Amino acid sequence: MDISKKVELSALYEIYGNSLTQNQQQVIDFCVLQDLSLGEVSDLLNISRQAVKYTLDNAITSMLKLEEKLKTFAKLQNLKLKLSNLMESTKDNNVRQQISKILEEL
Repeated sequence: MDISKKVELSALYEIYGNSLTQNQQQVIDFCVLQDLSLGEVSDLLNISRQAVKYTLDNAITSMLKLEEKLKTFAKLQNLKLKLSNLMESTKDNNVRQQISKILEEL
């Protein structure tokens, strides 16, 4: 899994992670956030490598389906882009600081 995919999955997990089962959350944490291999996760959880892959695939599919329906991640990215553009277009340091704080919170 390439780094851009992991970054995207990390962001989706931050938004939709609570909707996953405990097992799915654990596998996403190990595979995506901690960057462990399927074999390492298999050993940690004492399950087969195939079970790890199946759980990971199902978790990813669940998050992608939620994003497809709710578009929370897309809306958040759009909001960040608009705020960044606003910050670039203003010369008021007070406004720039406030926008910067909002962006940090997002």
